[in-house]
Amino acid sequence: HAVGYMSGEQYYGAKSSLNVWAPFVNNRNEFSLSQMWVISGSFGEDLNTIEAGWQ
Repeated sequence: HAVGYMSGEQYYGAKSSLNVWAPFVNNRNEFSLSQMWVISGSFGEDLNTIEAGWQ
């Protein structure tokens, strides 16, 4: 788990590298997730989100 935070005026684009080698889960009700989640705005006010990743 990692979190990055930036504050400023305007940003155009984002980039990350996701490494998924050999995910392991114990049973069928579990899953492995690797994702990047970009948030702008405030929760309950003007929130905008975008997610990209692998499950």
